[in-house]
Amino acid sequence: MQTLTAGIPFGRQYSAPVFGAVSDMFFHSKVQGLGNRAGFAALPFRFMGGVHHMIKTLACACALVIGAGLTSATAAEREQVRMVINLMSGVKMPYPENQRNIVAHTERVHLDTSGATVACLRLDDKIRWCYEHIAPVGNRAEMLRIRKEPVPGPLVGQPYQYVDDFDLDGTIDIGSTTTLEGEPYAPVGRISQFFYRAANRGDQFRGDFQALYDEGIQVALKYLGE
Repeated sequence: MQTLTAGIPFGRQYSAPVFGAVSDMFFHSKVQGLGNRAGFAALPFRFMGGVHHMIKTLACACALVIGAGLTSATAAEREQVRMVINLMSGVKMPYPENQRNIVAHTERVHLDTSGATVACLRLDDKIRWCYEHIAPVGNRAEMLRIRKEPVPGPLVGQPYQYVDDFDLDGTIDIGSTTTLEGEPYAPVGRISQFFYRAANRGDQFRGDFQALYDEGIQVALKYLGE
């Protein structure tokens, strides 16, 4: 009499070990097929991970390049400050010393090896620029002071300004604006703006005073000595 076994043709009988082996082969082939499909599906994620790593590397490289550029810009500003100071020390004005009538932008340069070297110039009949290089003494820092003042002298409504750069790093530390008020025959000076970086005083004036300092540096580099 023939018996019916699930999955086995009529008329054949298979032992349990053989049937188990066939089942195992079928099961492992299915699992392996699923694993291959999973690996294929995971491939885009691995690829995206590589792209993400490459983007991070490029971002770091760009940050380093930008940082180097900013460092170079800061170094250039410091170099310009030193250029102005050396120009002040090297220019002799008036020259000849006893000659008063000289047609030049530079009015005078007073060299003091132990105190402050002062140089003044004017571009026209309205504005005078003066530069003071103050040497370090004791705890006093080396500094460059730049003054901007009217040529005609104290006049009501005219501002007098100066800025100080400690350690010659191209960044202002002190700025001050004095405006003359009152009657023309008796003007009164009033400090309308004051900035001190170390104490965070007048921080709202920082931009204006820094622009004044940068302008003064460029004026000196272009005209001092002429």
